Amino acid sequence: MDRLQQTVHQSVAPFNPGSAPFALVDFPDHSNVGDSAIWLGEIAAFRDVWGTRPSYVCNFQNFDSASLERHVPDGPIFVHGGGNFGDIWMDHQRFREDLLRRYPGRPIVQLPQSIHYDDVAHARETAKLIQNHGAFTLMVRDVQSFAFAKENFSCPVHLVPDMAFALGSIPRPQEAKVETLMLLRTDKEILGSRGTTDEASDGAVNVDWLVDDPYLYLKARLMGWSDAVALSALFQGQSLQRRAAARSEYLAHVRVQRGLNLLASGRRVITDRLHGHILSTLMGMKHAILDNYYGKIRRFADTWGSDWDGVVRADSIPEALKGLAALEPRDGSRTRT
Repeated sequence: MDRLQQTVHQSVAPFNPGSAPFALVDFPDHSNVGDSAIWLGEIAAFRDVWGTRPSYVCNFQNFDSASLERHVPDGPIFVHGGGNFGDIWMDHQRFREDLLRRYPGRPIVQLPQSIHYDDVAHARETAKLIQNHGAFTLMVRDVQSFAFAKENFSCPVHLVPDMAFALGSIPRPQEAKVETLMLLRTDKEILGSRGTTDEASDGAVNVDWLVDDPYLYLKARLMGWSDAVALSALFQGQSLQRRAAARSEYLAHVRVQRGLNLLASGRRVITDRLHGHILSTLMGMKHAILDNYYGKIRRFADTWGSDWDGVVRADSIPEALKGLAALEPRDGSRTRT
C-alpha cells in the first residue's frame, strides 16, 4: 500500500499547476463504489502533494464551459480516472473526446485509466482527436494499456497505479457478519465463465454495490446548505463551485463508506471488481479475485504486484473458495481478517 501510494504521489507531482487553478472533471455521480474511491483518491493526492483542491468540478452531464473558463481560465484540466477509456462506456468517452475538440492546445491530463476497445475504428477516432489536440497527457494503470497507448496515440503516456491507493490504509469499519461475501459484477463487464453463485457454500452472500441510499441526494442537498465553507463562499459573493466540490466529495465519501461496510460484512471476499480487490487490500482483508471480461483485474495485479499474500487468484467461484480455504490456519482455527 505504501509503495503504490508513493508511486501515485510521485506520478502526480510533476503536473503541479503552481498558483494556477485547475479543473477535475467527469465526477462519477453514480452508484458504482469503485469510481467514487478513485475520485476520493484523486482529491487526496492533490491535497497531499500540492496542498490544494480543484477550482472546478463537474460530471459529464452538468459540464459548463463558461463556468470552467471563469474558474480555470488557462490551468490544466484533469479527467477522472477509472476503466472507461475506450468504447464500453461511451458517455464518458464522448465527454472526454468533446474536451479534446473544444480545447485544442490546452493541457488536458487523463488520470489513470484501463483502456479497452471492442472496435478498432473507435480507437482510430480517439487517436486522431489526440493528435489534433496536441497537449494531451495519458496516464494508464496497466502495462497492456500502456503498450496500446504507446502504439496508437501520439501523446505522452505514463504508467501510474489506480488513484484509490492515494487513500492509504483504511481501518475495517465493522466485524464480519457472514462467512463469505461475494461481490460480483452485474453489468456489461461480467465474465460469463466464472461459474454460478449456486456453487458457493451456505455461508456465502452474493451482492453487487450498484444500489445507492434512496435518500442520498436529499442528504447531500441538506449537507450543502449547512456546509460552513459553502455558506461562507455564498455570503462572500463567491462562486458556488466550492459548494459543488463539497457536494461531490460528500457523495463519493458516502458511496465508498457503503462499499467498505459491504466488504467488511464478510469474513472473506470473492470479487470480480477491481475496487473490490483494491479496497479489500487497503483494509487488509483476505480475498479472492476473479476477472471481468477483458482481464482488467489481472492486468492491474500483474503490473503492480497488488496480489499480496492474502489474495487468491481464481478462474471460477469453486476455485476461489478452494484457494481461500487454503489460506486458513492448518489447525482449523480462524484469525481475524
